[in-house]
Amino acid sequence: MIGVYQKLIGYRHMTGCIQKDFAKLIGVSVTSYQAKESGKTPFTDREKKRIREFIQTKLGKTLTIDELFF
Repeated sequence: MIGVYQKLIGYRHMTGCIQKDFAKLIGVSVTSYQAKESGKTPFTDREKKRIREFIQTKLGKTLTIDELFF
């Protein structure tokens, strides 16, 4: 299931962040974040919103949750 969230991964790279950065952003361990990004564990709605807000702020681009996670 690696790469379930290809768009999210792409946007994470565009922000210059690594998985550790996004794990800290949403308050989970790196291992937990890796499981989420690979699709093994779902992101919560709160986590999705936090990631979207961060990416929008960092890139100055308006995005929907669907654009990142679906």
